[in-house]
Amino acid sequence: MELGTGCGLVGLTAAAHGAQEAVLTDQVLHVATINADANFEGEDRRRIRLERLKWGDEEAATALGPPFDLILGSDIIYHAQDFDVLAETMASLAAVGTVAYLCTPDGSPRPWRPCRATPSPPPSSSLHSPSRWRR
Repeated sequence: MELGTGCGLVGLTAAAHGAQEAVLTDQVLHVATINADANFEGEDRRRIRLERLKWGDEEAATALGPPFDLILGSDIIYHAQDFDVLAETMASLAAVGTVAYLCTPDGSPRPWRPCRATPSPPPSSSLHSPSRWRR
């Protein structure tokens, strides 16, 4: 599951690498839909869901069918005032064992807190096993 998909690059890459189901979310999905349709067809395209989601919308988050095994977000952290609503949304999509990867460019707002004091590396199979992408 990807938060703030934008053009769909991260979620569509997950789909291309064998995700059982790739759920791409954002408030505007026009470009991600074009990219999904242009690059996937048939059964591969049916494994990709594009869903509108505004962070903090608990009803919309629940409708996505959580919990997810993996939550991805790339270049979505711009404003410190959004941290709490993003964390709440991620919590509503996760369960014990969910892995989340957020990538952010240098210059993003600080301070932001790590989820764990001592992060541990993901299991070696977590990114390569399609069963790990969606419960």
